[in-house]
Amino acid sequence: RRSLTTEQEAVKKVETGALDAEIKELQTERSAYLTELVQVFEPKRDALLGEEAGLKAKVASTREAARASLGLRRSAHARWLGGDSVRIRLVRPEGFDPLAVAKARADTAGLDAKDLAALANGAREAAREALETARTQGRAAERDLAEYCAQWRVENPLGRGDVPASFGYSWVRRAYDEVAGHELRRYRDQAVQAEGEMRRLMTEDLLTRLADKFERVRTRLDALNERLSTQTFTGQTYAFEAAVDRRYAAVHALATEVARSPDAAQAILPETTDGPLSAAIAEISALIAGEESAARLADYRNYFVYEIGMTDRAGNRTTMSNRALRGSGGEAQAPFYVAIAASLASAYYPGDRPGDENSGLGLCLLDEAFSKLDVRNSQALVDLYQAWGLQLLIAAPEDKRTTLTEVMDTIVTVYKSPDLASVRIESEHPLEAAKRALAAINPERRGIAGFRTGEAAE
Repeated sequence: RRSLTTEQEAVKKVETGALDAEIKELQTERSAYLTELVQVFEPKRDALLGEEAGLKAKVASTREAARASLGLRRSAHARWLGGDSVRIRLVRPEGFDPLAVAKARADTAGLDAKDLAALANGAREAAREALETARTQGRAAERDLAEYCAQWRVENPLGRGDVPASFGYSWVRRAYDEVAGHELRRYRDQAVQAEGEMRRLMTEDLLTRLADKFERVRTRLDALNERLSTQTFTGQTYAFEAAVDRRYAAVHALATEVARSPDAAQAILPETTDGPLSAAIAEISALIAGEESAARLADYRNYFVYEIGMTDRAGNRTTMSNRALRGSGGEAQAPFYVAIAASLASAYYPGDRPGDENSGLGLCLLDEAFSKLDVRNSQALVDLYQAWGLQLLIAAPEDKRTTLTEVMDTIVTVYKSPDLASVRIESEHPLEAAKRALAAINPERRGIAGFRTGEAAE
């Protein structure tokens, strides 16, 4: 029994050892297979699954894009068939052309994917630029439409922006057709011609009236100078002068030329398109149009530069401007009184010659008049004022009493009491005999030469 048992155990050990070795070998192979599966096949599987998911997503996106494109195509086709073709006409005035679409497909049929992508990108860029241009022009059109409606006080068809732009375009088109088809359009040429004729007549009338006023200025100055030619002040004869201002010389020349005769006006105005007179026509047109910058042209006095010329017995000539800078007190003062006399005479008696039998007060108030002039010149100026129909009212100090008494009709003397509590007023009315007697004994009239002659005779 012991030997059998021992033998049995020996056999089991032999068989078990072989099986254990085989099992260990199988376990080693299994571990190698598991390692290869984890390190090699599982990443490949995951990559394949990722690619599958990406492809499925692309397929889904492509299907969505295809559905959207098909929907847009159906919508556009429905709009085209339904009559809402305003926007399409704005983009393609010639309308939808199926042949053009077929030709475009035929042209792109032989292109590879890269060329098709480049063509598509170019088309997208052009579409973006066109869209931006359309938006800019659309905003400008809406702004112009709003300004038009505000100017002509009509309701804006776009409302507050909740109406599509195609409605505004349709409204503008209808309004344009109404204006273009209005019966007054037939008289457009006649209206333009009438406007031109009216402007020509207004220009001619304005220039004629300006020329008439220019002539009146000359006539008035001639009348004033005629009276001044018999008077001398500070040993000189005065004369008013008016030279044409070079800034307005062109308009002055045009007015003078037009006023020559109606035939001259007809010949000059329509044909004055260049040369110095064209600038004058432009300025006159601006004046007629009411531009503020041309308002100065309406006053005929602005066309001249005025001066007083003074000539002595030797023929030497100077002007008031020079005398005001270089002359003595009396020499600088006398021209101003002459200018005042001429201004007042022209204002009181604008239609008459100075010194004519003018009815009117002609009042002239002067304070401390002729303060820097001697007796002869002061009295010569008083005579000039009286000859031109002006009535002098002069306030003067006491030292001028003898000089003014010889030429004034009434002398009013105002006395104040030393305490300034009362005032006494006395008036005198010198007669011609008294004036002559005062002149005879007035030492200022004799002058230095007169006194020398008297002393020599004594």
